[in-house]
Amino acid sequence: MENSKESKESQVEAVKPAPKKTLLESLIEVKRRLKNPTLNKKVDVKTKYGSDYSYSYTTLDNLIDTIQQAIGTADLSWIQIPISSNGQVGVHTYLISSDDKMDCGEFLLPAGNGIKDKGSALTYARRYALSSIFGVSSESDSDGRQSSEVDAGPAAHKLSQSELENYVITFRGQSGYLVDLWADAQNGDQDAADWFRTELTNGDAQTRMAIEQLIQRQRNWAKSEAKKPKPRRVDTPPSSERGDKASSPTDEQNDNDITDLFNELGIN
Repeated sequence: MENSKESKESQVEAVKPAPKKTLLESLIEVKRRLKNPTLNKKVDVKTKYGSDYSYSYTTLDNLIDTIQQAIGTADLSWIQIPISSNGQVGVHTYLISSDDKMDCGEFLLPAGNGIKDKGSALTYARRYALSSIFGVSSESDSDGRQSSEVDAGPAAHKLSQSELENYVITFRGQSGYLVDLWADAQNGDQDAADWFRTELTNGDAQTRMAIEQLIQRQRNWAKSEAKKPKPRRVDTPPSSERGDKASSPTDEQNDNDITDLFNELGIN
């Protein structure tokens, strides 16, 4: 009788479910099974200096399929929340299980002003973030030179007057027009001036192009104003009669005035 009881207890222990894996244990298990995805896309790039190179990469859908196959029935998945900041777009990625989550941080990339450019940068950010988290290689230079898909994206172009007036940027976490922020900087908003200084150095190519156009427009306006005849007092003789050039500032003087203005704005 006693042997029968022990046998039943042994059977119960035999069918007892294995302890549930933690999120980190599931991730380690998946990474052991995961192989690098196939590089199913090739890009040929021609640089502005006349040279060219090419590289291959895996598309986002191919990367996701590869990761999902490795996950299988493991209690592991992810969430990527779109985010944007200062002309950049990207994702905030979380690894999740049925009862836990892991914050993997934000990944942002420079983006142009158009919807298509932003969508492309968002796709790149999703792919780069997942590749890094799961530890796989998602691209390779076929000629041994390092590059990125962003380099192959649309180059910055000179904006039309209408495009410049309607160029949207992100400042203090909110979207607004570049020309309005430019006006704020000229009116003494130091945060706005600092934003322009930073973007001229580290901003995306299209935003830098837009700022340079605003600077050039400001220079042209200042020069045209300097060339306008200045009102003189009735008792002051024309410069031709005085024998001096006080009322006709030189181009060098004009440039210095503009430089002083940009220095006040924190823009060199």
